[in-house]
This record gives sequence, C-alpha cells and structure tokens, in this order.
Amino acid sequence: MPVSPGAFVSHLVDAEEAARIGKGASIWQRTKLRRGAVIGENTRLGGSLYIGLDVQISKSCKLENAEHL
Repeated sequence: MPVSPGAFVSHLVDAEEAARIGKGASIWQRTKLRRGAVIGENTRLGGSLYIGLDVQISKSCKLENAEHL
C-alpha cells in the first residue's frame, strides 16, 4: 500500500496492497481500504470506515466514524 509522506495510518487499519493514500492524509483505527481505493491529500478518515473497491475520495475531505462507501 503506497503511503505518501506526511500521511498517518493507524497500525489497526486493514488496507489492501493496491490502495493509495495521499500526502498529509490521516486514517484511524478499524478502517478497511479495499483494492484500488484512493484517498486524497489532507483527507481525514475516522475510525471503523469501509472504503470499497476503486472508491476515490477527493482531497481535503473529512469522513466521520462508521461510514461505508
């Protein structure tokens, strides 16, 4: 899983290899990132999220806890 510089990813995140995480993004515990997911720069993902296959989240977004996309 490519993680850009300055990004924070909790050690409790389950991310598949082809997921990409942008510069300055933060992803909190119990979040699942499926293959092809793209997380934009400076995006904040709360805990317990499910980001499905090939979902793209734009830069500077904020998703709260327990969302499913």
